[in-house]
Amino acid sequence: MNRSILIGIMFSFFCCTDKRTKQYKFAESYFKYYSYFSGYEHPVKLVDEISFEEAEKKNSYYIATYEKDKVIKIEKILYKKSFFTYIYKYNKEGVLDTVEIIDKNGSRNLISK
Repeated sequence: MNRSILIGIMFSFFCCTDKRTKQYKFAESYFKYYSYFSGYEHPVKLVDEISFEEAEKKNSYYIATYEKDKVIKIEKILYKKSFFTYIYKYNKEGVLDTVEIIDKNGSRNLISK
């Protein structure tokens, strides 16, 4: 089978797009966009969900990646560039285990809960 056809089939199987919200889904992962978050305990509370089109018009916004309805990554976009990223890892019981913080320079900090 032609390699490009196979890749296309695999991509179609694992990814689909909701054309109304530009919400991309990979297997059980999906993205949502937010204006801001509140609080400083992890995982942070995301507030004011917005559409992809609304996010593109803002100077800053947050992209949240969910897997099985748990947030696994939050990225702040500031002037079209990543400003910081939180990566969440959960234990087998679904309780937050670690938070990895990546700043705009790529420096990483790991926090165990």
